[in-house]
Amino acid sequence: MEALPRGAVLEIFSKDVYAPYEVPTWAGKYGYRILKHERRGVFPFRYHRFLVEKP
Repeated sequence: MEALPRGAVLEIFSKDVYAPYEVPTWAGKYGYRILKHERRGVFPFRYHRFLVEKP
């Protein structure tokens, strides 16, 4: 995230079942903003997609 310019949006994909808790915690800790979170796919190929903005 350090290399990204202000206003850049990072797309994160995760199959981790704890991602809905960990990614927002990480973002809040460093001042990033979650623009979108969605759960995609069907079991057993389900995953989470996040869009995180660097302020």
